[in-house]
Amino acid sequence: MLKFILIVISLIIIMTKPFLIVLAGVACLAWLFLKRPNSFLSLPAHLTTPEPEEEKSVPKKEYPTVEEIYAREVEAKMKPGYKDDPKWQALQKKVRVHNARMAGMAVQEDRLEKLTNEVI
Repeated sequence: MLKFILIVISLIIIMTKPFLIVLAGVACLAWLFLKRPNSFLSLPAHLTTPEPEEEKSVPKKEYPTVEEIYAREVEAKMKPGYKDDPKWQALQKKVRVHNARMAGMAVQEDRLEKLTNEVI
């Protein structure tokens, strides 16, 4: 019950006098800086120290892109010689026909949209 009363009182003080929060924050930061100056994180050493000349001449390693990683994973999961499989070739032909049909429909939709815009 005592904790509840303290929470309610602190919320009332915060709502009525918000500048007290700023004062308390400044006081806490000043106390931390004065009493414990080394407790804050400093910049990592590789950001503050200059690079030696020999490391500058070595090119940095290029990391693979997400697409390259994904392509390698897919190739690893596919069975070897899948492109020579007759089922695969038949499905690939169906996909090409379907894509061509969809591209033709997109062209027709664009033409229809232009004609509609001209009429309007």
